[in-house]
Amino acid sequence: RTAMFVIPGGRKGHGLLTGSSDESFERLTGINLKGGGARLAMSAMAEPSVAQLGGYRPLDVEARPQSRGVLRLRSLKAKSDRADQKRELDVDSEQLQRGLLIGRYSDRCSLAGSGRNLSRVHALVTEEGPHSLLVYDLASTNGVRPGHDTEGPSHPVVRLKHNDPVMLGHFELSWQPASNINVH
Repeated sequence: RTAMFVIPGGRKGHGLLTGSSDESFERLTGINLKGGGARLAMSAMAEPSVAQLGGYRPLDVEARPQSRGVLRLRSLKAKSDRADQKRELDVDSEQLQRGLLIGRYSDRCSLAGSGRNLSRVHALVTEEGPHSLLVYDLASTNGVRPGHDTEGPSHPVVRLKHNDPVMLGHFELSWQPASNINVH
């Protein structure tokens, strides 16, 4: 097995690593190579009794982050009102803090549309605050613009608010915030 340890810098970290490799191993892990010492848990799920002693709780795999709302991407050049011309994505704070990619490449982008006016990886959406998001142009061909402006200069970053869409080429990106959100 391979293990990775994060140790402090300076004298404290140096002190953990002084001596033989067996002595360093014992100081880092608490395990004596002769079989004594503390018992390590491979994970809190695998060793719940050790996790409880250490004050850890198992991960609740059913827990979901609180929704921040719905992002909608729709083509304004659609020839008909087809369902595939409008895409929606329910987003949470974790996703927005990491950033969401928008573009044509569905394997790389969280919200993907189909159309030549949308670059393969067009924009990045991040959280600004409880009432707005930021949309960054990622050197796209057709740019990012506020409101319904499909012409004119592209902006490197545009604020996205409820009822105030952003244009990605000829695609409208809008945001419907969730009600009762708590941003920490």
